[in-house]
Amino acid sequence: MFKLKITKLVKLLALSAMVAVGVGSLAACGGSSKVDYVHKKDVRLHLDYNNHNFFTDGIGEVNVFQYIDGDTTHFTNVFGDTHTTLKTRYYGVDTPESTGQIQPWGKAASNFTKSKLEKAAANGTIVVSSPASIGADGGAGIITPPETDSTGGRYLALIWINEKVKHAPVESLVCLNLWLVQEGYSGSKSTDKIPAFEPTFMAASNQAEKLKLHIWSEEDDPNFNYGGYITTSLLDVKRAVVKQLNGEEDSNPFNNAKIRFTGVVAGYVNNTLYLQEHYYYDIDEEGNEVPIDPDDYSEEELTHFHDEWAGINIFVGMGGLDAKYSTKNAYLEICGTATDGDFGFQVSSCSFPVLDKYKDTDCRVLIPAAENTGDNILKTFEYTSAQLNANIAAKNYENLFCRTVITDELRCRYAYVGNSGNDITLEFDDCDFSAYVKFNYRGNPDDQNDIW
Repeated sequence: MFKLKITKLVKLLALSAMVAVGVGSLAACGGSSKVDYVHKKDVRLHLDYNNHNFFTDGIGEVNVFQYIDGDTTHFTNVFGDTHTTLKTRYYGVDTPESTGQIQPWGKAASNFTKSKLEKAAANGTIVVSSPASIGADGGAGIITPPETDSTGGRYLALIWINEKVKHAPVESLVCLNLWLVQEGYSGSKSTDKIPAFEPTFMAASNQAEKLKLHIWSEEDDPNFNYGGYITTSLLDVKRAVVKQLNGEEDSNPFNNAKIRFTGVVAGYVNNTLYLQEHYYYDIDEEGNEVPIDPDDYSEEELTHFHDEWAGINIFVGMGGLDAKYSTKNAYLEICGTATDGDFGFQVSSCSFPVLDKYKDTDCRVLIPAAENTGDNILKTFEYTSAQLNANIAAKNYENLFCRTVITDELRCRYAYVGNSGNDITLEFDDCDFSAYVKFNYRGNPDDQNDIW
């Protein structure tokens, strides 16, 4: 009996010790000791957003137009000018990159921002305000047109959300900028325009660093590829994309892979290169594809082999690109990271040196555009509308991977103007495809019909 009581006492003490250790670990990981600065009342919006438009007033309720990354989102206004895209750069934060360049924790930051905005868009409220909407004492600021960031194309903004209430009271909104800092997706960056909020932003940043959250972590980002580059072909990438489009695979094996490949420049627009490549192959007795070097055969001999084109978009970032890389018909070697996300399957995080001094991980010009006269030259494929309809019906995606011209005259039956007012989608009689015109030139801004 005495021995049994002693045994129970030892077990009880051991259990108590385990509970004590568990509580201590929770505190160390930021459980009970983590301050929720986001939902405290130190950072709040006090300026009424109702019936205001961000472009004219520096504050307004918005809808999401496009998710970009952790600290950049495109919106449209709910009131006033509801068509022009509002491109925002979150003020006071700087999350790791996940578009033009890909950095550790960049995708995680992007996913965090998107998840919060998706909930607010579905069931709650999103409000965008300029730093001027915050008074020097943290109260209501002023109604005034907003200012842009250093690029001139994005507006510095504070993003306020309520995830559960539509058209929520202004005092119930919380600051997504601060939330990113609190969760360790960004440090506190240049908050001098909102001096009343500076201490809270800094405290949240210091806490995240102390708790080693995300960018402050000593662990690797599980979603970032720290490995080296693999050499592949656009044909292999195309085959993987087509399998995914056809439902044969749930995911693309090249997603998040660092890849090296070659191709000829078919176009460059909106900071995006389009590369394509021509492949020849034979089929052996066992049904396997055997690559063929076209330089080893005459043009007539090449007609006896199989050939196929493949292509891909390469987002080069917002800094522009030297003409030697962007000129049509230039033959390039690309090193970048392939991603399958909100922008479709593309390659980014590439380095394009201006000087002809290359590291092994840089993109480079293999054949300048003016000198490219061999099999690698840019080619254009011609279809009638009926042939392209047949391709679509047969799930033949060839036209997605090469420069294409429709040879017969099309009659437009419907045109849709996008939110920006500059992009137009055209649909045609007897056609299963549409044309998307990304940009239109307005010869006379005062004449809405003068569009080219």
